[in-house]
Amino acid sequence: MMVAVFFLLPLVQVQYSLGFGIKNATTTNHAPFRCLAQEAAVLLKMKLSLSSVDYGELPKPLPSWQVGTDCCHNWMGVTCDYAGRVIALNLSFRLVGFLDNVPMDISRLNNLVSLDLSGHSSLMLPEPSFQTIIANLSNLKELHLDGVLISSTAAECSKALAKSVSLLQILTMSICGLSGPIDSALSGLGSLTVIDFRGNNITFPDFFAHFPFLRVLSLDENHLSTFPLGILQLRYLEILSLSDTSLSGYIPYDIGNLTSLTQLYLGYGNIFSGRLPATVSNLTSLRTLD
Repeated sequence: MMVAVFFLLPLVQVQYSLGFGIKNATTTNHAPFRCLAQEAAVLLKMKLSLSSVDYGELPKPLPSWQVGTDCCHNWMGVTCDYAGRVIALNLSFRLVGFLDNVPMDISRLNNLVSLDLSGHSSLMLPEPSFQTIIANLSNLKELHLDGVLISSTAAECSKALAKSVSLLQILTMSICGLSGPIDSALSGLGSLTVIDFRGNNITFPDFFAHFPFLRVLSLDENHLSTFPLGILQLRYLEILSLSDTSLSGYIPYDIGNLTSLTQLYLGYGNIFSGRLPATVSNLTSLRTLD
């Protein structure tokens, strides 16, 4: 079961990426304009702050980011639009290797549509850095912070997200050390297609019906207790993972309404009564049931 659960992370980030450079190992821009000078300066300042850390025998990060070169062409992890604005920044461990801290200057890249800081087991966002970083990123549609340790509570993060990034479509914040209740303000992000909060210590209101376009919902290793009935209204949902969320009682009969499901994870760490409802047979696209 653990293999199936932790396989979900790359599936979410690759299959359901919006395509702003998250999947690519290098930037493949063909922007007719050069990178905006002020954004290049921000990126170089970020590199300087990261390079000041003692990495020992590890290579210095971001060697392709060089003064006098165009950040829209061949700077690792940087994607620009056709006006030379930086719209995606991928500083994930998978792409750039080890980083010691989250550069706060990210908040100055207010044209960002996609931000990926995932996979760094030592990265931390002390309070109130989370709120500070996203406060000016009003264009953001894709945010990956998996593994980044965030000092803010789940409620503080959800309020900040609702306030600052109303266009958000993909949100992955697994294993971020979040605790406490999610604030219902998050339900204002009605364009979300992916929500991944695995491996935290969060409780959730049953507000899932407010995300009508949701395709991936992964809440493993959090707290639900009873099956959220709002989930049963998500007709586009393809992946539902609720393992180890202290669920009990009966699996709802109307789970058969989720006819777009391809993967369903309910069994591990939960205690259900009775058998699977017969309506599961309606889930003709289902490939994985656990």
